[in-house]
Amino acid sequence: MRLIRLGSTDPRFRSVDFHEGSRLNLLTAYKTRAAGVGDSRNGTGKTAMALIVRYLLGGNKPTKLAKAPELTGYEFFGLFEMPGRDGTPERVTVRRAFDSTKVRIDGWSRAPDKPISVSEWTALLSLYVFRIPEGLDRPTVGQLVGQFVRTEFLPTKVHPTESDWESGCRYALLFGLDASIAAGAGEVARLDKQQKALNQAAKDGALADLKLDVAGLRGRLVTARRERDESALEISNFRVEERYQEHQTRANALSVEIRDLNEQELILRRKLADLDRALDEETQPEATDRLSRATQAVYSEAGIVFSEVVLKRFDDVQAFHASVVRNRKLFLQNERSTTSESLLSVQRRRREQDTERSSLLVLLQESVAVGTYLAAQASFAHLHAEIAGIEDRLKMAEKLENLSEDHDARAVENKRRMRLEVAEQETLLDGARALFGDLAAEIYGHGTGRTKRASLDLGVSPKQGNFLVNPEIAADGSAGISSVKTFVMDMVTMCMAAKTGHSLGFLIHDSALFDPVDSEQIASCLNIGARLAEERGFQYIVTMNSDALTSAISDSGGAFDEEPYLLNIRLSDASDEQKLFGFGFN
Repeated sequence: MRLIRLGSTDPRFRSVDFHEGSRLNLLTAYKTRAAGVGDSRNGTGKTAMALIVRYLLGGNKPTKLAKAPELTGYEFFGLFEMPGRDGTPERVTVRRAFDSTKVRIDGWSRAPDKPISVSEWTALLSLYVFRIPEGLDRPTVGQLVGQFVRTEFLPTKVHPTESDWESGCRYALLFGLDASIAAGAGEVARLDKQQKALNQAAKDGALADLKLDVAGLRGRLVTARRERDESALEISNFRVEERYQEHQTRANALSVEIRDLNEQELILRRKLADLDRALDEETQPEATDRLSRATQAVYSEAGIVFSEVVLKRFDDVQAFHASVVRNRKLFLQNERSTTSESLLSVQRRRREQDTERSSLLVLLQESVAVGTYLAAQASFAHLHAEIAGIEDRLKMAEKLENLSEDHDARAVENKRRMRLEVAEQETLLDGARALFGDLAAEIYGHGTGRTKRASLDLGVSPKQGNFLVNPEIAADGSAGISSVKTFVMDMVTMCMAAKTGHSLGFLIHDSALFDPVDSEQIASCLNIGARLAEERGFQYIVTMNSDALTSAISDSGGAFDEEPYLLNIRLSDASDEQKLFGFGFN
């Protein structure tokens, strides 16, 4: 894959035409006298050029550029040379705008003749450009594009947040190792991360229930399941009576009424007994006659004889008394009759109400209220949720219990497989190690007494078993040494990727890579890039500030000749029209 042209539908944009073929391309930005002290030349568009290329290859929107209203409605396009279905090169135009989620691919026999999504575009790049094995989720197309279009300059990472195992996967693929084995370290890293998170959560008390051991949780689970089954059986036998509460209220009222009727019956029975006793005590008329004759006999024996008048009065009194007795007896008899009728009435009403209450009690006993049924259902749901929670906690507890052993086992297995893979590819990796040392020696003046010891460690990390890539150049850890390590690593990676068939075909270095590097070493780096591009068959595109380039040439005694590699376009801070976008924006 080659980058031939970079342009935009915005007529102000200054299209960039690159040298075709495998060679160095120098895009320079010139400082003018019109620029004052402290003016930045970063606004000329050197870094933006790399960001637009990444965006065209499926990357995210460059934040600063995407927010510029002056760019709204315009498309950026890149003209690439890509292999077609039959392997012959095809001129392919990739178009993309900041305000669209689609990508248009024109002229490529492998792409559909219609706009496609970014994910469809990266899938095509994965399959036909980077040739990532199917099913491998690391490295991603974005990580590989980041390797070949550099805007971040860490020696072995394409982004500060990239993890070690992800870097190992990227290098494993590009260096010709089985990337699926390297990706196994990702599972070990995931287990390691989970273990740390769970341990921290348990330490903080957020997972207090997980302090229970597995056996304790299983016991709770069995108990909860039994209670749930009992609740389910109880609910299945429920007969819901919608008027349950009304019936219950009526039954309670009947109980009160029956109690009152019992008290009334008791009172009436006592009254009836009193009436019967009163009737029995009333004197009979025959007894009155016998008392009269007995009285006369007593007085006669005493020699007292009553006159006719006295006897007549005595008879009158006796007759009066008899009439009183008869009236009272009639009264008592009437009262007893009334009381008896009242008693019968009370007894009848009590029997009726007792019968009604019995029916209601049977109904209440055989059914439940709606509220009771709903409460039972809520209890059942609560038990069900409790069981689900215990099951989840049990899984977590089992996972926590086994996580450490699982992590160690996977790490051991991954390290074993990775060691075997590295051992099988030792010849290939030795070539990378040797190239790294040779390039570092070339940059730091081999044979001049200034040579720095350089080595590229390629192996297996002792912790997670990922593919370990560790470039070293003996120095004081300065930013310049770090940049040189990045440059050399990228050149080694480019050569290895070209050999293994996973290369993008071009490498872009932004000028920021060389900012902290000494001028002589910049010249060496450019010579190395130009030579390897032609020898190994790739494009090497470098953006550079003109004064840095001039210093590199002069300080190296003319060791580097820029003329064959300069692009026709010259960026400048002299005016907005001479910048990449043809205008200035914040």
